[in-house]
Amino acid sequence: MRRLVSVIGVLCWAGMVRADVVRSFAIDADQVVPPTASIAAGNGRATLNDTATELSFLVQHGVEQASQATANVRVADADSNGPVVFTLSFASSNSFSGVWSIDSNGVADFLAGRLYLQI
Repeated sequence: MRRLVSVIGVLCWAGMVRADVVRSFAIDADQVVPPTASIAAGNGRATLNDTATELSFLVQHGVEQASQATANVRVADADSNGPVVFTLSFASSNSFSGVWSIDSNGVADFLAGRLYLQI
């Protein structure tokens, strides 16, 4: 009986210390494949909530004609282009945010550093 109590205690303790995972990122034309001549730049923060069900974004950028811009989250290895996995709304100003109800594949890609934002 003592051994069972110890295992339950460890699992409960591990669940209580889980916290949001936050990644900050820079946005610039040198990261596009192939690189572009754009001088627009920006930065952002992506936060995976503690239950690993939502990824929230807060982004600031200097893309000209922002009212015509779109922002997509894509998945690929570094130096590669990848498919769109989520489209962020409210990209019509130079500052926007959004929340993605993320699945386990998206969480794995986020934690592995395979997600990127393209405006």
